[in-house]
Amino acid sequence: MMVQEILITYLHFLGFISIFVSIAIEKVLFKKELTVRDANTIRIFDAIYGLAAVVMLATGFAKMNWFGKGMDYYMHNHIFWTKILLFSIVGILSVYPTVTFFKWKKVIAKNESISLSDGQFKLISRILTAEIILMILIPLCAHFMARGFGYVN
Repeated sequence: MMVQEILITYLHFLGFISIFVSIAIEKVLFKKELTVRDANTIRIFDAIYGLAAVVMLATGFAKMNWFGKGMDYYMHNHIFWTKILLFSIVGILSVYPTVTFFKWKKVIAKNESISLSDGQFKLISRILTAEIILMILIPLCAHFMARGFGYVN
């Protein structure tokens, strides 16, 4: 059972790291004028982000139910709910960029570069920055939670 717990925890961390790195790469590559190569790379990392989010949720659920401190601890822990809120906000924020990146498929198929309006560029750039900032707070919450903070009996 201990090996399973270690592997689930490792996959949970790997999911978090993959999400963070994917968003960071999207942010670095994101420009007002994008080459086909950069646009494709952003789309790939956005897909990795989505897959990593599923891994993080599935392993988090497993940790909560079978390998962690027990469902009662998590359900009565306001820091746990803060983590869930932060993760949810990041997920909601990611919808607009993901839909935008998905729409690039037809333009990329024609081997044409992507040109964004000033407004769209600024909005997506700010969203990516906000996602990075919020993701940074999640492991902080996890650390506090692992040390017993936030539990309300």
